[in-house]
Amino acid sequence: MMAQTEPQFAWVPFYEEFADKLLEYKGRREDLTRLFREGIEASPISFPITDRFPTEGPLADICPFTVMTSINILGSNDEHRVALCNWFKSRMGISAAAPGTTLAGSPMYPQINLRWFRFTAQRGEENRKSDIDKLWRAFEIGIRFADPNESTTERNFVQAFDEAAKVPGVGHRLPSGLYWSRPNFFPTLDAHSKIYLRQILRISVPKSKKVLGEQYLSIRNDLRERLDSGEAPFSSFQHLSHRAWQYQRENAKLTSVEQELAAEGAYDPSNESDARYKVLASIARRRGQPKFRDKLLDAYDERCAITGYNEVEALEAAHIRLYKGSDMNEVHNGLLLRADIHTLFDRHLIGLDPISRKVWIGEQLSRTQYAELEGREARPPKRRKDRPDPDALREHREEAKRLGKIS
Repeated sequence: MMAQTEPQFAWVPFYEEFADKLLEYKGRREDLTRLFREGIEASPISFPITDRFPTEGPLADICPFTVMTSINILGSNDEHRVALCNWFKSRMGISAAAPGTTLAGSPMYPQINLRWFRFTAQRGEENRKSDIDKLWRAFEIGIRFADPNESTTERNFVQAFDEAAKVPGVGHRLPSGLYWSRPNFFPTLDAHSKIYLRQILRISVPKSKKVLGEQYLSIRNDLRERLDSGEAPFSSFQHLSHRAWQYQRENAKLTSVEQELAAEGAYDPSNESDARYKVLASIARRRGQPKFRDKLLDAYDERCAITGYNEVEALEAAHIRLYKGSDMNEVHNGLLLRADIHTLFDRHLIGLDPISRKVWIGEQLSRTQYAELEGREARPPKRRKDRPDPDALREHREEAKRLGKIS
């Protein structure tokens, strides 16, 4: 298995000092609002920074998370983002070097998510200041909680977290905001990270957008323990965030298999000898074999034979030999696989050694997250008679060689 080079997370010192400088403006929000407006107006990035109360006018208040989000906008030109960072650096007296064009491991959000609070008129009289007050408190308590020299308790943190999470539109972004302020202490729980935690690390993550403070701390402590024990497949929370992004990027490449295969050359669906059509037909019939799938779910205790993943809705019945009728639906001709692994198996990019039943991967995957699976021994089914047919596994591997997927 080829080792992956961990990217440099040079942005971390700048982000931490940026957060410290922002906290100094807690009692001078008008000054920060003005500074923010000037920074946006001076930068090449065009952001909406107006408010609507009672008619459209200049932004009147701000929270620190909004300011930090401005340098993490999805789709922004890297050079423009660096220019904005340098502007804040010069105006706020930040000594750390501004990050370069690469912000690996820093979650990005669409421009529509720049503002962490509603327009003044939408907040109403009662919540006009309290919503932003809650965001400032969560920001401050988070920084204090991450400092071992401070006496901030878990209870204080959870209370501030939950109050801020109630601000409309904030819940799902709060872990990212805390992560930006202290990336060595807080993990992010953006969409990419949630999927990676569930599917690869098998950590229970709430499926709802909003996560509560106690849940977040539990996840954070679990990750910290894995990190400190040396058992985690990542070396820092930034590395974890980056790997989650890589994992999603690789999965995205596998979501349109049919289009990809068709693009390789025309195929005739009426021609049963066309190998590519057979692969497509096999993929299309996956969920059309409920009895076969049920047998495999039972045989493998509802876990992927290769990854151990146990989300039943994502598990599929894979044929080792291509499906040619009901007589092929024997458990020893099947593997219970997670959907993305099934796709790779059908494309002969991953398979099992016929004797050792250890995982092999195609050369195309050697620089991806899937490289971590190479050499892993597949989970055996409960009954010996249900073990994968060695001859079928051998044929699958020989076909991979013929196709040039492995040497």
